[in-house]
Amino acid sequence: MYNILICDDERDIVSALKIYLKDDNYRLFEAANGKEALEVIGKNDIHLALLDIMMPVMDGIETMVKLREQSNLPVILLTAKGEDADKVLGLNLGADDYITKPFNPAEVQARVKSQLRRYMLLGGGAVKGSLVLIGGAPGIGKSTLMLQICDQLCRFAKVLYVSGEESERQLKLRAERLGVGAMGLYLFAENNLEEILSAVEETQPDILIVDSIQTMYNGDQSSSPGSISQVKDCTMALMQMAKGKGTTVFVIGHVNKEGSLAGPKVLEHMVDCVLYFEGDRHMSYRILRAAKNRFGATNEIGVFEMNDTGLRGVPNPSQMLLEGRLTEEPGTCVACVMEGARPVLAEVQALLTPTSFGNPRRSTNGFDYNRAMLL
Repeated sequence: MYNILICDDERDIVSALKIYLKDDNYRLFEAANGKEALEVIGKNDIHLALLDIMMPVMDGIETMVKLREQSNLPVILLTAKGEDADKVLGLNLGADDYITKPFNPAEVQARVKSQLRRYMLLGGGAVKGSLVLIGGAPGIGKSTLMLQICDQLCRFAKVLYVSGEESERQLKLRAERLGVGAMGLYLFAENNLEEILSAVEETQPDILIVDSIQTMYNGDQSSSPGSISQVKDCTMALMQMAKGKGTTVFVIGHVNKEGSLAGPKVLEHMVDCVLYFEGDRHMSYRILRAAKNRFGATNEIGVFEMNDTGLRGVPNPSQMLLEGRLTEEPGTCVACVMEGARPVLAEVQALLTPTSFGNPRRSTNGFDYNRAMLL
């Protein structure tokens, strides 16, 4: 069950939102101003907040600033102001979304579900002192994903981004292209583990991102970077640092040609959470899937679209998959498949061609061959 806080001084708005969000999976809390909202958040495990900007005692903007000092829960701002400058101000101060009054009930429901889905992918955010491993094929967008996440994390935390693959200048150019310009983001191009741990001691970051574990090496080991012993030793050192200091560590890992994480299998057992960033790099869509999570569920996925300004969340994957489909064409149908806990509508095509062989040959793409034989 998700706990949702509705903070608005207008009783009619609160009543309307309670009707829109009347769901067996939601537990609703109320507050009439920002001060009351902070008290409710302090006493309860709130998963999402709907904040009105214009309120007495403490308005939504001031509440947002104070909230971001202690929490990263999703916040959707409610306001009658539709100017772009107001939206930009709210988003820059830490809001995750923006709804203009009067609002559409269906839009409110969709935006709330979208924010909860993203927030709960890592079990309600990354746990302090946890070690999160993100794996994916080369060029799939792992570094882009993490750099865009930094833009959100730096609103309430200090982040140290360590890269063993790119220089600071290259990271800066990519950050400018993605629109990432957070003040609390520190870049460090290094692959020596001792230097990285020294930088952590000096900067004392809340969050450390290592890109990637296969490029890191410990000078005490004689083997080359990327070897089994180096990957295991560096991961162990980062895990001990994370648990000892309470620093949240994100580690990017490469995958081999079989699609498994490169390095020892024990790597997945050492970390607290394993995420896979999947997709065809020749296509624009990506899926972030949780394979292991000690602090939350693994039955959720995140769907993104890669464009020239980075990754963008896809709120309705079914619409994306069925876009441009011809409804009257023979040999196609729409099937409902489960991706985690989310039903997704996808098109299934059957293509036939004459054969000169005695027995017809059957092949499948994106569908289990043995299940196709049963059909």
